[in-house]
Amino acid sequence: MRARSSFVVTLSLVMAFALLPSTGLAKKKKKAEATPAGPTVLADVADGMAYKSWEAFQPAADEAMKNAEDPSNLVDLFVQAMVARTYDKKLGESMMGYIVTTKYRNADANSESGFTITRVFQEELAEPDRKPRILFAYCGGTPSGNYRDHDFTNCDPAIDAQYSAKMQGPRSGRAKYFVTNGGASRPRPISLKDEDGVWRVDNVSGLMTGIAATAEEAEARKKE
Repeated sequence: MRARSSFVVTLSLVMAFALLPSTGLAKKKKKAEATPAGPTVLADVADGMAYKSWEAFQPAADEAMKNAEDPSNLVDLFVQAMVARTYDKKLGESMMGYIVTTKYRNADANSESGFTITRVFQEELAEPDRKPRILFAYCGGTPSGNYRDHDFTNCDPAIDAQYSAKMQGPRSGRAKYFVTNGGASRPRPISLKDEDGVWRVDNVSGLMTGIAATAEEAEARKKE
């Protein structure tokens, strides 16, 4: 009788421990599935975007790149390409590959524009991929609205004309413009370069830096 009792206790313990790992795995699996993959955000805005397709983007890009007097529309086009990339990575990078300088693009037969961006340029986009609010802030997002007040559909990045003119306008084959960012106290720089009579985007690192915390985050820090 004692031997039977010991067997029952041992069997119960084995069954109890056997259940523990499966429960833990189930929780981990559920958590992993809840994490979105890639830079995709707000895919449902595609229908309202100005440059939702390559066919819409190309003529605007060609006009901006060949405008010797004022190539500033390339700034808007680059931000729009970033927005496009959030719902279609390949399309967004195809758009970027078409307007960036030669050193930052590779030929790609599978791309609608015939080009894509290099790995080095992809690394420039790592921070807004990790923190989408950086892009939100170029499309109307603000800390007080927790950057949820951004509007991809009507995104219209604004160049600070006075600050840009003060720092540097188009000259000597180079141009630097400063773009208003809802999460920064000062506008952010983007540089263009003239390559054989065609203006192209050359340096965007200044657009990708961090921005102010949201109102919710600021309030939470006060309570710590």
